[in-house]
Amino acid sequence: MAVETQALSTEMRGNNQDIWGQIDNHPFLAELKDGTLADSKLKYYFTQNVMYIDAAIQFLAIGAAKAPDSDARNFCVELIGIANEEVEKQRNFAANLPGGEVPTCLLYTSPSPR
Repeated sequence: MAVETQALSTEMRGNNQDIWGQIDNHPFLAELKDGTLADSKLKYYFTQNVMYIDAAIQFLAIGAAKAPDSDARNFCVELIGIANEEVEKQRNFAANLPGGEVPTCLLYTSPSPR
């Protein structure tokens, strides 16, 4: 499986080299690489990401509850565990960066008012 995944990844990257180059040359990544990225930008990124991962955990929990079989349920539960570990790391990192709250992605991670 790992070899198949690696081959697919290599093929997909090769077929999308122009897009990969744009991502690799994005100003956020360039500033991060050369050490000039402002703490406020980094906090903004991590705060948004924490909110997104929290929403993904809720989505996975719904998926686990509605799973058609134990394999699908266990897959969702395993991903929830991984996401919980990651979100805590990112939450702790963001908390140690200077700056206030950054609720930009609240709109797309919150339930729509009905």
